Amino acid sequence: MPTSALPIWPTLIHLCWEVQPRRILDVGPGHGKAGILLREYIGTERRGNGPIQRIDAIEAEPRYVEMFPWNEAVYDDLHRGDIVRQGSEMLAFYDLVLFADSIEHIDKDEALALLDRIPGRVVLSTPAAFFQNPEADEGWETERHRSHWTLGDFAGRAEHIEELHGGLLVRLAPGEACC
Repeated sequence: MPTSALPIWPTLIHLCWEVQPRRILDVGPGHGKAGILLREYIGTERRGNGPIQRIDAIEAEPRYVEMFPWNEAVYDDLHRGDIVRQGSEMLAFYDLVLFADSIEHIDKDEALALLDRIPGRVVLSTPAAFFQNPEADEGWETERHRSHWTLGDFAGRAEHIEELHGGLLVRLAPGEACC
């Protein structure tokens, strides 16, 4: 399973921490590291050390749900399905939606429409250079990179944007709920 570059994680978590989210959705949780890091470094209401009430995840690849059963414990709720197909009610529930090296797995037009439907903040990382995951050629269609992003793709809504360690790190300001 591909993973994200280790050096981006301190900045990625910091971008989340700055907004002190209460409800987070992690898109494509992989090994579950975002859930663990967010709980540790932002903190939870339950433990009395931070604002987080819940961290949920959504995973499109059924094999990953089976491969990483501990995600059932890491996340308050582990949804199974495609984030693009989720309704506005679900997306509006979260203060912050995290795409840690997952948005490039969505066709760009669909991803842009999805970002427009998310009324809360979005924090994302994505590779600065386009490449294809070898797993995509081995039948793992959810691992296929379907879009390439540049800093200019986020102009207008970006609160924070930078290129760091071969990736783009972006925090989008809250949008307006549509539909």
